[in-house]
Amino acid sequence: TPIEIEYLEVRNHLHKIKKAIRSGSIYEIGRFQGNFSQYTIIIRYTGEKNSNMAYETERVIQFFKPDIMILVGISGGIKDVKIGDVVVGTKVYNYVSSKEYSTNSKARPELIYFDNELLENVQSILRTTKWDNSNNSSNRKAKIHFGSIASGDKLISSTKSSLFKFLKLHYGML
Repeated sequence: TPIEIEYLEVRNHLHKIKKAIRSGSIYEIGRFQGNFSQYTIIIRYTGEKNSNMAYETERVIQFFKPDIMILVGISGGIKDVKIGDVVVGTKVYNYVSSKEYSTNSKARPELIYFDNELLENVQSILRTTKWDNSNNSSNRKAKIHFGSIASGDKLISSTKSSLFKFLKLHYGML
């Protein structure tokens, strides 16, 4: 998880938590009870930068060899996404990857597709499971969105920003 509040929210759903220290980093390992089985979950608070998350992802793969890895975090969505909704990425663009010219920028997106089997499992679970809306502070029912994600180390807080316009022009996502 990129920020502490996300880490604590995931941790609140685990039981039988124990610490695992690998090369000076502390991970927590706990059990999560699903509808039909239990899962072993390894959690780590990484910090917000994509480079930190990539580094920790590589370390988790090396140390624990997980079957599946999931980034759990709060999204800064602008299109059709409201607070409390869940976004499941089908692919992710690294929008920072570009070439700068004297008068403009040309996008050179790095594109990562997510595992189709994992996406199919998520859709199957959502069809057969009642979505827990208990932590939603509004009365609105949370929605689940599947689609592309643009990821970078810059937070977009305005539709008038040059980065927002860049993403809209080059990625057609917003």
